[in-house]
Amino acid sequence: GRRRVNKRGGLNNFTGCAGQGIYRGDRLPADLKGDLIIPEPVGRLIRRAKVTRKDGRTVLTNAYPGTEFIRTRDINFRPLWATTSPDGAMMVIDMHRGIIQQGNWTRPGSYLRGVIDKWGIHKNVQQGRIYRLTHDTFRPDKQPRMLDETTEELVAHLSHPNGWWRDTAQKLIILRKDRDSVVPLLEKHVLENKSELGRLHALWTLEGIGKATPKLVAAAMADSSSLVRTNAIRVSEPSLTSENPAVIAALTGSAHLNGDPEMFLQAINSIRFSGTENEALLSLCDSLIDRNSDNPVIGSLKQMRRDNQSEREKRRANAQRSVRLAKSMEKGKVIYQQLCFSCHGPDGKGAPMPGQPGHKLAPSFVNNPRLVGNDDTAVLTLLHGLTGDIDGKKYEGLMVSMATNDNDWIANITTYIRNSFGNKAEPTRAKQVAKLRDKFKSRKEPWTQAELEKIYPPVLANQKLWKLTASHGQSELKGCVDDNMSSRFTTGKIQSPGMWVQVELPEISELTQITLDAGTSTGDYPRGYEVVASVDGKTWSKPIARGDGKSAITKIKFPATKAKFLKITQTKRHSGLYWSIHEMSLNGKELAGR
Repeated sequence: GRRRVNKRGGLNNFTGCAGQGIYRGDRLPADLKGDLIIPEPVGRLIRRAKVTRKDGRTVLTNAYPGTEFIRTRDINFRPLWATTSPDGAMMVIDMHRGIIQQGNWTRPGSYLRGVIDKWGIHKNVQQGRIYRLTHDTFRPDKQPRMLDETTEELVAHLSHPNGWWRDTAQKLIILRKDRDSVVPLLEKHVLENKSELGRLHALWTLEGIGKATPKLVAAAMADSSSLVRTNAIRVSEPSLTSENPAVIAALTGSAHLNGDPEMFLQAINSIRFSGTENEALLSLCDSLIDRNSDNPVIGSLKQMRRDNQSEREKRRANAQRSVRLAKSMEKGKVIYQQLCFSCHGPDGKGAPMPGQPGHKLAPSFVNNPRLVGNDDTAVLTLLHGLTGDIDGKKYEGLMVSMATNDNDWIANITTYIRNSFGNKAEPTRAKQVAKLRDKFKSRKEPWTQAELEKIYPPVLANQKLWKLTASHGQSELKGCVDDNMSSRFTTGKIQSPGMWVQVELPEISELTQITLDAGTSTGDYPRGYEVVASVDGKTWSKPIARGDGKSAITKIKFPATKAKFLKITQTKRHSGLYWSIHEMSLNGKELAGR
């Protein structure tokens, strides 16, 4: 959208990074080695970022502040991938195409569609190419012939100055049938090779063929290179799990741990990942955390530990509510963390829009009445997408259709969102998704807020202004509209015909549904109900809904009805249970001034 574009017509911030790669070659200036190359196809540029490690963290800085490594006005330049080439230079793939965005982001009426139509760039296709970035002072390396070389000859390439050669040699050795024949040579490389990268690749090659012995790994933990020592800890994880004495002794007795952030952070992570219950290892882990508490990564690890504990408590709570809910929540969480968080944020409040303080990429899920009021709204949004303003606000992140995913996928992510970020609702079923998919199968365009609210009005958010009266338990009524499931309204007497609860709204509203949630009083739902409405509290309609409660959550749907007063009357008897409501909600919209 327009807010992503600066005065010169370029991007304010990165938006479509793709195919990033660290330059690991030897035929470009040494200053480039280890830099991260970041293609940005939407901005038609390539960023070169300097990579530094500080206190166990990776820090990136632009190598050319205020400008870029490669940039062009060529409207078709779409760099998608950058990597080190076999000749020691760098290769860049350019899709070279007028439109890089998916069709959902360039629909008729969108900002981008206007630009596309004006310049006709949708016609610029099938022009892809590969570039090789070279330097005048370097000559390309010789062409590799590794497939023609013996396995022993491949071992020599593990110390090659070009990372492509090292990686390829390592891969081919692991795939060779005679790989075991070079195990002694690889072990010698781990212990004696002058190149730290050669020792590193030899160690991982042995790990790849299952020949990294505990004795060798323990020796590598004492290497002069922090890089080798740290990777030796990673390789040692199976030995930590099996509690190999030599490896445990090498790790717990290492003199390098205290002064090497890379090593002690890897030790903490590997010990935790291994799942070991060895007292010496667990004690070492705790000691490293305590001794390095001022390290920012340790602070993050402590927060992760607290978050993990909170997640475990949430899982237990979900399991107590419903096994199906717990399973759906776990699957939905994975989907959210892989996809949804980038626009809606890890906390569900909407991700900040880069370069636009106060603006969000997508609306918040917190206290969102459309979300918890009716899961059909969320399901249809996932099936067809959502476009246009939401509550009068514009959002740059377009909600595209997710209909290519199956019904279980849609149900799981809907359940997760409606039961996270302070929300609580019944789990969504796959068969419900299937029903809606079939009902609206002819729909091709994204929904608008107005269209969805016409079909499924949201939950009224003015509960604090409701006036409640009841035939029984008048003093308890606040407990059903306080957004607190631990409190409730209860009649204090067994259910019997004629008991009623009445709601007076602050304004005449158009209502379509009332939900009575019995919460932990699972059996206290109404055995029978009748609902009438009134605009003045004196003249009442004929019953707009009749029925029987079936479970703790009773959803009573009825035709759109204009009312300021709503009365729910109990029509059946239960000899042993009260009528209780932990939370009550109404779906509809206010009709101010009516």
